[in-house]
Amino acid sequence: WTVPLGGNDPGDTSSFTPTLSGTYSVFITNKSSNCSSNISSSLVTLNPLPNVDINTSDTDVCQGDSLKLTGTGANSYTWDNGIVNGSSFIPESSTTYTVTGKDLKGCINKKSIEITVKPRALPVFSIDSVICQGDNLTLPSNSNNGIKGSWSPIADNTQNNKYTFTPNADQCAYNSELNVTVNQNPVSPIVSKDSLLVCAREPLSLFATSTSTNVTYQWSGPDNFSSNLQNPIVTTFSQESHSGKYSVIVTNKNTGCNSKNSAAIMVKVKTVLADFIPKAVSGFTPLKVDFENKSINGLEYLWDFGDDKTSTKIEPTHVFTKEGTYNIYLIATNGTCSDTAVSSTIDVKVSSSLEVPNVFTPNNDNKNDVFNVKGDGLKTINAVIYNRWGELVYEWDKIQGGWNGTTMSGIESPEGTYFYMINATGNDGVPYSFQGYVKLIR
Repeated sequence: WTVPLGGNDPGDTSSFTPTLSGTYSVFITNKSSNCSSNISSSLVTLNPLPNVDINTSDTDVCQGDSLKLTGTGANSYTWDNGIVNGSSFIPESSTTYTVTGKDLKGCINKKSIEITVKPRALPVFSIDSVICQGDNLTLPSNSNNGIKGSWSPIADNTQNNKYTFTPNADQCAYNSELNVTVNQNPVSPIVSKDSLLVCAREPLSLFATSTSTNVTYQWSGPDNFSSNLQNPIVTTFSQESHSGKYSVIVTNKNTGCNSKNSAAIMVKVKTVLADFIPKAVSGFTPLKVDFENKSINGLEYLWDFGDDKTSTKIEPTHVFTKEGTYNIYLIATNGTCSDTAVSSTIDVKVSSSLEVPNVFTPNNDNKNDVFNVKGDGLKTINAVIYNRWGELVYEWDKIQGGWNGTTMSGIESPEGTYFYMINATGNDGVPYSFQGYVKLIR
């Protein structure tokens, strides 16, 4: 072969690919005789290959997105994946696409491009799809799995709605829909009470009525009051701390939605507490007792001393003249409310006394048949009887004892004058000692 200057000698071969334009001549030589002959000469012109390239908007696409690949630099194009040059298609997976371009002179060149198909994620959210009217409804712009986007329409916590989350364009994610059910709240109840003013220790009745059905009621109030009754009775009014606002919330049993703004009423508890201290709780007649009034918020007072005597003084003094056990009552009022206090009992005993008769007639006529002392409030007694010779005739040591005119052995004593010695002690501690003569007449 003879080739143009600068061309590569192909050597002893019957065919080759020329690298330069010019005249190529081929000679054939007989190896045995070494004779050669020029059998052909040709003028070869080498045309440049077309500069094939690929235009695309992006080499990374999301699953399901369309893509357009356009070959350039040639006159006709053939794609090995069956796509049409310059037409949109949806790639199913990451693939290398190759285009073959051919120019007008029939020269061919190829170009390849790798397209990456990224999987499309489903946004995940933690949003309550069932809420009560007025509850907080927040539609976050970031999903739990990190997808950013926006919601439409704007969140509305007053009615049912379907919301659509649209991911930002630069993220491979599906749209997401959320159906939110908004349950209506029960109608706030109408509340009332049986009294505008409640006296301490008196019950208060509360009432609640709602036009909604299938609901529960929950009351709350001062001093940790709580009740799930529709119409409760407050029975612990013992002090003014129970004054204040009593509120009730109505809740639907099925949805759990409540009336939000509780209905409330104000209650004023008026307190009067009766109390007193007696300065003495026991003694002997006549027993004088001063009473100290310890009542709270009282304006008027009525004392009952238990002996049919009363007083309206604030702090009275009372004299007990008869023996007995007395319960003292104090009723304190303040114009509307009243209270009654009862003290411990006052024990009144009779002051002691002792009187000795000087004659008795034991003739069984039931009149003055026994010689005994006449006394009150005695605690102990010892009495002895002697005859005129100083001999012991009779003796007793019981308060109700006495001498019936017989000896200790039951023999009747004769008429005459006898000597007695009587010693006694009163309940009030007073000692008594009597000596004298008594005349026995039959």
